[in-house]
Amino acid sequence: MIESGERAPVLACEDLADDLPRPPLAAIRFFRVAGLKLSLKAWAELPPDVRRAIAREGSRDVVDRHVARSLVRHIPMRHVELIGASSVPDSEPLPGVADALGAPESWLRTTWPRLQPFHRFVLNALRGNRRLLWRAYAEIQGINVRRHDGWRGSLAHAEVEIRAGDPVRRDLLELLATERLLEGKALLLARASGLRVARRAGEIFDLYSDVTTGVVELDWSVEPQACSVLWQAHVSSHLGGFLPIASLAAATMAAVCLADMLKEFDPLVRVREARIVDEAWAVGKFEVEAQTTVFRGSPTGSD
Repeated sequence: MIESGERAPVLACEDLADDLPRPPLAAIRFFRVAGLKLSLKAWAELPPDVRRAIAREGSRDVVDRHVARSLVRHIPMRHVELIGASSVPDSEPLPGVADALGAPESWLRTTWPRLQPFHRFVLNALRGNRRLLWRAYAEIQGINVRRHDGWRGSLAHAEVEIRAGDPVRRDLLELLATERLLEGKALLLARASGLRVARRAGEIFDLYSDVTTGVVELDWSVEPQACSVLWQAHVSSHLGGFLPIASLAAATMAAVCLADMLKEFDPLVRVREARIVDEAWAVGKFEVEAQTTVFRGSPTGSD
């Protein structure tokens, strides 16, 4: 939640450590105003205090060009591409933003003008990723919703189906549901494998060699009635775009690893339904409550 007073230059939904290992949206806004395109290698070479200063300046209503020039001096110019300063669109939402949020028609006249320029930039920048857009708007408005409440869109879905006889099946599901299998580490180990694959998507998939992984969401739900464990994943690039292949790899790898751990108890265990789908976020360590939407009325649409 963003409190009044000092502005948070990095949104919590960006899932960034304090040293900002990748550029936050505030830094992207800063470089747009400064007319620069910065390589990820150059960003990684900057001292953490300079990264934080860039993010703070990029989150201000008006980026001070004198301060910007001072900060740019810290950047090795061999990693910088001059693209010319460009205006950051924030006077109105770009096409798709209002629809993605399920916003009423009056929202453009009443709420949008009251948002801070940086927050308007964030919403426009995330228009192609409804998952992050939804989370960012809820955070900006201080709406207390969980990550998995009230959202539907594109994500990766994979299931581990337990097919052994009833006694074994019940025991396995109970152990998984109470997180007691392999000393409670089975699901966590499977998730760690999925996270590792998602974060290395640029190294694994040639078509994404120039993409750095940003926010990774990967979680599970034990489904006793279906005799299965559901994995869902949503992975974004560092620029905020949805990465279907990384999402699918994360959910599938977690499912495969869990199946491998379970095969000792159930030789017929299998992974099924691994695909990109349009569905609600239905997993998480905490019980899913009744859906709540950012706006009252119709739910948000698909990604």
